[in-house]
Amino acid sequence: MAMAAGVFAMTLVYVAGVVALNAHAVASVAWVGLYLVCLVAALPLWVKLVLSPRRWVTVALYCALLALIFFGANGALDALNGAHRAKAHLAESLGGLELWFVLCPGAVSVALGGAAQAWVRRSRGRAKPE
Repeated sequence: MAMAAGVFAMTLVYVAGVVALNAHAVASVAWVGLYLVCLVAALPLWVKLVLSPRRWVTVALYCALLALIFFGANGALDALNGAHRAKAHLAESLGGLELWFVLCPGAVSVALGGAAQAWVRRSRGRAKPE
């Protein structure tokens, strides 16, 4: 039950993040691929790391903060150097996924799914047997 709640919350947060970002430069295949990588990484992570929901939310906030920092740094470098800035072509080969897209909604959805899973696990542990 807890694992299903975590996967459901992760999927919900991931889809909401993709819709909110509305990045047309990223291919749909790249979004699906990132979701599958996050799902494959999340399942063993949730089993091995027994963290409180508060810690998982803290991880999600740090991932979102790092995504904002990387996005802002990229924008600042574009503003300083213009269109002639030498950039790595890794994002183009990944369907347009930049590092901040991997962090948010990718890592953020994994962390919030872990929070949901930990919350369900904790609340089921507190339930009194009848």
